Order: sequence, then C-alpha cells, then structure tokens
Amino acid sequence: MESEKTITARWLDKHDACRNGVNWFVSKFPDGALISEVLVGLSCDSKADSGWFSWLISRAKHTDISWVTKLPESIGGSLDLSGCTIPDGLKLPESIGGSLDLSGCTIPDGLKLPESIGGSLDLSGCKNRKKLKIPTKFKGKVRE
Repeated sequence: MESEKTITARWLDKHDACRNGVNWFVSKFPDGALISEVLVGLSCDSKADSGWFSWLISRAKHTDISWVTKLPESIGGSLDLSGCTIPDGLKLPESIGGSLDLSGCTIPDGLKLPESIGGSLDLSGCKNRKKLKIPTKFKGKVRE
C-alpha cells in the first residue's frame, strides 16, 4: 500500500490548480492535509461535483483509494479513477455528467457502473472487466 500523499497550497499551485480551489483548500486546511482528508472535505462541502475531486485524484496520481468508502451520488464533471484498485463495497456515483475513466483498474465483485454517464466510458486494461455490466441506457463510446 502506498503512503498517503500530503496536499499543500504549494503543491496545488505547482499543479496549476484554479484559484478558487486553492482558496477553498487554504480556508479548510491552512497547514496542508492528507489527500483522504481533502477528498472528504470536498465531498462534505459539495465540491466533489465541481470536478475538483477527480482533478485531485488524477493530479496526485493517487491509486490507493482503499480508504474511500463513499463517493458523491452525483458528479457533474468527469471522474478519473484510472489505475486505481477500487475497494470492495465502493459505490460509484449514480450519475456522472462527463466521462468515467476506469482504465487499468482492478474491479471488485459487485461494482455497479453509474446509470447515467454523460461522456465516454474507458475500461481499457481493467482487471476483472467481465464483472461489469454496461447500463442499458448508456449510449456513449466504450473503450475496452
């Protein structure tokens, strides 16, 4: 298991975070925080829907999300979990306005894809891909 990354305002600036995101972060975590704390904070403040949640996971290259037990019910933007080992029991959002990237993920038993995905679905290189059922309503592009 990889050690959890500490996020700081300097790290956010280095990774070209938007000014609103940096300001929110500094107001909540002036001394920095572990990525898990920041992601929980984003979810609690309804910022996960803004795309910040996915942005942070993808920029941090944080593939150990074993501590994540819940994601927001709806994400307006895209969700990039590429390369992550998705923990047993994790429920993906019911609705994702943009694309969902699960490329290179390890898929646990019982993982259900969102009923609504506004963009594409990337399942390339997934381990245990056959465990996933593509929702019948999904009409977007699937990359396998």
